[in-house]
Amino acid sequence: MAAVINTNIAALNAQRNLNSSQSALQTSLQRLSSGLRINSAKDDAAGMAISDRMTSQIRGSQQAARNANDGISMAQTAEGGLNEISNNLQRIRELSIQSANATNSTSDRAALQAEVSQLVSEIDRVSQNTSFNSVKLLDGTFTAQQFQVGAGATANDRINIDSIASARTTALGATPTTTYSATTLAGGGAPTAALNAGDLIINGRDIGAVAQDARAITNAVNAQTGLTNVTATASASSSGSLGIFSGLTGTAGGTATYSLSAGGVNIVNNQAITSSTTSGSLGGFTSVTGGGTETYSLTAGGVTVFTQTDLSGGVTAGQFDTQLATNAANLTAAGVSYTGSATAGNLTFTKADGTTLAVAEAFTGTGAGGFTTTVNGGSQTNNPTYNPNITGAYVDSQISTNAAALTAAGISYTGTAAGGNLIFSKADGSNLSLTETLGGNAVGGLAGLTGTQVSRGTVTLSGSGVDGITITGANATFAGANISAATSQATTATVNNGAALSTADISTVAGANAALSIIDAALTSINSSRGNLGAIQNRFTSVVANLGSTVENLTAARSRIQDTDFAAETASLTRGQILQQAGTAMLAQANQLPNNVLSLLR
Repeated sequence: MAAVINTNIAALNAQRNLNSSQSALQTSLQRLSSGLRINSAKDDAAGMAISDRMTSQIRGSQQAARNANDGISMAQTAEGGLNEISNNLQRIRELSIQSANATNSTSDRAALQAEVSQLVSEIDRVSQNTSFNSVKLLDGTFTAQQFQVGAGATANDRINIDSIASARTTALGATPTTTYSATTLAGGGAPTAALNAGDLIINGRDIGAVAQDARAITNAVNAQTGLTNVTATASASSSGSLGIFSGLTGTAGGTATYSLSAGGVNIVNNQAITSSTTSGSLGGFTSVTGGGTETYSLTAGGVTVFTQTDLSGGVTAGQFDTQLATNAANLTAAGVSYTGSATAGNLTFTKADGTTLAVAEAFTGTGAGGFTTTVNGGSQTNNPTYNPNITGAYVDSQISTNAAALTAAGISYTGTAAGGNLIFSKADGSNLSLTETLGGNAVGGLAGLTGTQVSRGTVTLSGSGVDGITITGANATFAGANISAATSQATTATVNNGAALSTADISTVAGANAALSIIDAALTSINSSRGNLGAIQNRFTSVVANLGSTVENLTAARSRIQDTDFAAETASLTRGQILQQAGTAMLAQANQLPNNVLSLLR
């Protein structure tokens, strides 16, 4: 080996080894001081990713366990309230049995009922005030609740509670409502078809064939009250407005009349509909007659040619020609000229500028009879159109005129025809037919009539039995304060609404006996809720135990990946320290090697 001064290879080698041992020593010191084998990603990138995922699962499971413990506390709170309600119910049951005994006087039962009333109020207070962290538990609002008892976001990480049954006295003892419906049901309304035998069965009794009439159905239901313990009442429908004033149109010639009746009472009787031509010659006529104080008029190009306010004596062609001459100046001013006369039957109107000329006859009035127009031929350029001059205001006046007849028929009305909200109804709930008719000859293609509309009543059923009312059948629905049914494609409608604890009254023997059934149903509901709460507590307890085991195992697995093995790391530390001492000594020796060259220079 050459003896050199400028380059000390031995010193460089000793320095490199010293740096390496120093880095290993620092790593050992860091691991031993932190207790972690992985202090940064460079220590073990894959191990750090795995340990972080485990940390998320561990911490999530720990929080889930706390959630489950909170759930246990909530269930215990609810059960505590239900336990107190159960105690009160047992006391009410005891009082009911006491009241049912024949040895009690009326005043004794009144005193017993006073205590029952207080206990019922206390049950209501407990049910409305029992809460956990401001969440009410027993008032029926605790529904569709979810408890997070896992570290993830899947359905398996949650426990769902549909509801805690309401413990309010208006719900305790009452059988929950179950609603189905039939193919011909109208939701919340009246029956949509007459009932056949087997269509309506109440508490097992077939009501039989019944007309599509609220009153008829009510009578049929009440005929079975002794067997079903159910009564029915009929009331007028709140709907049934008749839209009759939007306009009629047609395409054929002839005369036409309009009539309106409600429940058999004539309101508008055989009144005429306007007839008009669009342009050209009017044709002649021999007379126009009417049944009262009707008005007949004729206009040409917007100018009134003839007006007669009383048609009882008829209108002659001579009268027409006389007024035509009187209004000639007005026609000329409007650019309208005419030739011929009504008497001759060849009266024709024209406009000098060639624009369309409208010539129209009109009938209006309040007479009770119809109109007749007798024509003696003539020609019309276009077929006539028909439009109603039966206005809403006119119908309102006729309703006012016939108000006494409507009242006598048991018919009432609200709104006005002019306002478009006219509604007729019958107080007894029977069907009310609202009929429009169009008469006359050769009047075809008319449109705009709404036709016959029927206003049906509403039937309300109420049962005095504790077990409620059961309706089955295919073609019936009712709406009321006590029962309801909705529309779908089912084939039965079943509604059960038993009496509730709030109605309990033990001031009579019958009331005491009925209260026993109510209380037993209430206790069944309370016991069911308590059973469910006990089951959910046990489930939460199991969840907590499982989560504890999961956390333990995950922590152990993470420790094996992340934590320092002190035995192995201490050996590494010792080795590093020795290497540091040896490296330092050897670097000192290597640094002295160039001094050997000086001996050659002496």
